[in-house]
Amino acid sequence: DALGAETLEGWTKLTGKPIWEGLGGTEMLHLVTSNTMNPAPVPNSIGKPLPGVQVRVIDAEGKDCKPGEVGSMILKGASGSLYWKPYENDNKLLKSQKKGVVNGWNQMGDAVYANEDGNIFFVSREDDMIKSSGYRIGPAEVEDAIAKHPAVADVGVVGVPDPDKGQITKAVLVLKPGFEAGDKLYDEIKEFLKEHVAIYKLPRVFEVLDALPRTPTGKLLRRKLR
Repeated sequence: DALGAETLEGWTKLTGKPIWEGLGGTEMLHLVTSNTMNPAPVPNSIGKPLPGVQVRVIDAEGKDCKPGEVGSMILKGASGSLYWKPYENDNKLLKSQKKGVVNGWNQMGDAVYANEDGNIFFVSREDDMIKSSGYRIGPAEVEDAIAKHPAVADVGVVGVPDPDKGQITKAVLVLKPGFEAGDKLYDEIKEFLKEHVAIYKLPRVFEVLDALPRTPTGKLLRRKLR
């Protein structure tokens, strides 16, 4: 996930030094984008392509996205490879990569967008993107907004199947002491969120757990919340 503007600002204020965020990929065998390509770090950005690396953001039809439009990131550079995991179910990633690796372009599996200046902004892993009524919703944005609510100690957001919309947004919450799960609280959270995210991104389903599944390094395991 992207570092986030608040973390960058807090670190810089505390230490007086910047954090130069970037992105690397197993498929590319090295770092591919970096904020060191800018005079100063751009908040929320993973930077620009490094020398020798070409980056495209494409839609589902393989056409280049406009600035600000979320799409799939593909890259071409001096190195690149198919990423294969023998324990992966049905070789899902390998099949996806074979479709994406064409003429040297490597499929990373990341949903991103670029701005007019060529900076890349990470939105989500494509497997975590919520596709609802034609919209593509990055879970991290909704999670960050929900986390600001005073009742929420921890949160994870995923997409769940819906017969009409394809998917709808589901929020899995860990509540702070003194708050009770139920429709009253969920409605309060949705009203709160209207000030922070677009209406179509609002959670339609809520669940409360004692703790969220995370890796030893603290990374949220969204696949276990679906």
